[in-house]
Amino acid sequence: MKDLENNSDKLELLGKELPFKVPEGYFDELPTRIQNLCVGEEKKKTQVSLFQLVKAQMSLAAGFIILVGLALAGYYFIKPPADKVMLTNDDYIEIVEKHITDFDEGHLLNAVKDSREIHTPSNDMTEEMIRYLLKDNVDYVTLMEEY
Repeated sequence: MKDLENNSDKLELLGKELPFKVPEGYFDELPTRIQNLCVGEEKKKTQVSLFQLVKAQMSLAAGFIILVGLALAGYYFIKPPADKVMLTNDDYIEIVEKHITDFDEGHLLNAVKDSREIHTPSNDMTEEMIRYLLKDNVDYVTLMEEY
């Protein structure tokens, strides 16, 4: 409490004068000074290059492309490999036996014909003779007509 009484004595010695003074007419002139400063400052036009204009869009596009690339890479690395099914002749026979009504005789004959090519000595000999004659510049059309 004594501190408060000592401080009050010191405060009374200071008096009631304001420590700061405002120049005369300061607040009367303040709005016009502010307005003059605002009008006086002209914004300088700066040259903006095309790169600066497009920089943000290009970085966004590049980020999107990288994101898509990472997503695709992740998809292909995480995806389990597809197992290739290898069917044996027994599997084909079983499929045909179960679904025999889906095939007609023509389909089955074509499948058997295409699967194995018949090589007979006469066919091999004929082809060899044709090759020999073609080397000797015999007309191919004539060969086809005769054989």
